[in-house]
Amino acid sequence: MKVIKRVFIIYCIILSILLLFKFNLSINAIMNKIDSVRLSREHGAWNISLKPFGTIASQLQRIKTIPIIVIKNLVGNIVVFVPFGFLLPMGFEAMRKYHRTFLTGLVYILIVELVQFICMLGAFDVDDIILNSIGVSCGYVIFKIILKVWSQRKQI
Repeated sequence: MKVIKRVFIIYCIILSILLLFKFNLSINAIMNKIDSVRLSREHGAWNISLKPFGTIASQLQRIKTIPIIVIKNLVGNIVVFVPFGFLLPMGFEAMRKYHRTFLTGLVYILIVELVQFICMLGAFDVDDIILNSIGVSCGYVIFKIILKVWSQRKQI
């Protein structure tokens, strides 16, 4: 259990860095992103999308022209949170109920989205919240399947 708790904490630290800095740790790239968002805000374009499925729909419209990028954006937002939904209940017994894992994941996702918005490191996008939450839920399903298989093997 202690190992899984440590793995979860390390995963969250790495995930936070990757999500906030968009897989680019170059100081110049980060400063350029902040400058770009600041300039957009000065012209009235805020880095926020509150329309559910708006970004997802626009991505799906581009799937024929740039499928790799669309798949990376949509599937990637789900996949990166699967370990969250798996490791949290595996490492912390109090998180073994779905609603606890889901709400903890949702709070984490909201914090990341808010930090991106406030620090101008990215956009606050409700679709990211939806896709990331699906990832947490998928991870939890994997956790339950493994738990069931594990308990059945113990009985044999």
